Amino acid sequence: MEARTVSGQHYSRNSMKAIRAGLERYLTQAPHRKAFSIIRDKVFVPSNEALDSHLKSLAKTGVLSSTKHKQALEREDVEQLFTAKQLGNDTPESLLQTAWFYLMLYFGRRGRENQRNMVKEDIVFGKTANGLEYVALRERATKNHPGGLRDNEDNSQAVMCEWPDNPERCPVRCIKKYLEKRNPNCPALWQKPRNYSTGKFNENDAVWYCNVPLGKNTLENLLGRMSKKAGLSTHFTSHCIRATSVTILKAAGLENSRVRSVTGHKSDASIESYNERPTIQQQVQSSAIVSNFVAPAKASQANAPVRVTAQSRSPLRALQQNQSQDEIRSINQQSNVGAQQTNAAQNFSSGTFQNCTFNFYGQSA
Repeated sequence: MEARTVSGQHYSRNSMKAIRAGLERYLTQAPHRKAFSIIRDKVFVPSNEALDSHLKSLAKTGVLSSTKHKQALEREDVEQLFTAKQLGNDTPESLLQTAWFYLMLYFGRRGRENQRNMVKEDIVFGKTANGLEYVALRERATKNHPGGLRDNEDNSQAVMCEWPDNPERCPVRCIKKYLEKRNPNCPALWQKPRNYSTGKFNENDAVWYCNVPLGKNTLENLLGRMSKKAGLSTHFTSHCIRATSVTILKAAGLENSRVRSVTGHKSDASIESYNERPTIQQQVQSSAIVSNFVAPAKASQANAPVRVTAQSRSPLRALQQNQSQDEIRSINQQSNVGAQQTNAAQNFSSGTFQNCTFNFYGQSA
């Protein structure tokens, strides 16, 4: 007997171990409560050795790869989604996708978790002490916090606050517009958008959505379809948004406890598993460093102004940008030292020690 995915590919090593662990839980927990362990008992050693040998054999032939964690979106990817009208507020489709994307990103949700079961009442509005409006989500059972006697409290307390600096992309404004345009006869939060390409649709209509909820599979594959329509080089899945949430929060210097308060991860180790993976930009910079060693850039290219845009992602420019940032930090440090020396000369201009008088004179540049 052989275990494979629906597409006929071999499962990864970690997936096979997870399947074995699932069988273990099924046999040892209620209602079966078997007294043996298929992982630890000696009688099952030959079976585990056979599995180990099979996985090693697949690895040698190159058909079995390690588990590939979900890739985080880059800023350029998000900009391209907006440019391709996959994100925005102007059509029923783009408004739905943007509201969904914001909730997934700001709250670090899993791509398949509770999406189909969400209702309008899951969204809660509030205001901060200084008057900023925000959105919070009603707590539901999750993979990390399923409820029950053995479950720990879910300490995630994320909010999605309004963003006055860019009203067109304000997440709270987007959510409020989507809720206003929903079909009131359908209790589901995520609803099928009306076909805005036909003459029957008018942007001034009070309702933009059908009395039909979006299906589970549609929600699971939503970002994948958006990526394809926008022509992104990477086929992102909905779980990539959760990876993006962790990546950008850690890159901003937030401690693990702050990140877990947003995403609901159980442990710091789960957070670090995202943070340890380099971003695609960092991987490009690593490649550029090696390329610049074996094939140094020409003088005209090396002296070209650094300008990185969504349309131009040259590895050399990425390396130059990285080096330029290092040079700027070095110059700032030198300037700080010089300023400290100047301040020292000004603060200690003269003094007397054992009947000897001394003076400090600042040297002009």
